[in-house]
Amino acid sequence: PEIVAPIVDGGADAVMGSRMLPPGSARAGGMPLYKWVGNRILTTVQNRLTGASLSEWHSGYRAYRVDALRDLDLDAMSDGFDFDTQILLGLMGAGRSIVEIPIPTYYGDEISYVNGMRYARQVTGHVLRHRLRRIGFGAGARGVGYEAKVGAGTSHQLLLDRLDRRPAGRVLDLGCADGHLG
Repeated sequence: PEIVAPIVDGGADAVMGSRMLPPGSARAGGMPLYKWVGNRILTTVQNRLTGASLSEWHSGYRAYRVDALRDLDLDAMSDGFDFDTQILLGLMGAGRSIVEIPIPTYYGDEISYVNGMRYARQVTGHVLRHRLRRIGFGAGARGVGYEAKVGAGTSHQLLLDRLDRRPAGRVLDLGCADGHLG
């Protein structure tokens, strides 16, 4: 079928069906306004934070190249609806290609079991953490082979000497990892 063609042709690691292609088709297909607005807001935020340009992050109609998934730590991902966002972030972080194809939008009388606000918080949190990791936060090794640099004229000794003159509890510790300063 169409969804796997870009993978079979070798041009994609993941293919997503998008109800937003072409523009206006989701509403014309019966997507409720509140779902459309929520989808657009979340997709815009996610695109801005990741640098992606997906028309939709929230379609469940997807196909993946097996070796692309094999490179991801799926066991560390959620078991909830936010799992799909984590997969996309993992693929993006690994430099994998994601292609979108238009799909029709159908809405009937089905019941949705997704709590929209909870889902929005979860996926936004994943994207924010992804963004922070990309710009270097949380990327350093923790407590590996670090030794305090104490001795006359060292930056640590100068700082320790100044801190000795401060009242206890009046110092904000930023960037000293696990406290190897003194």
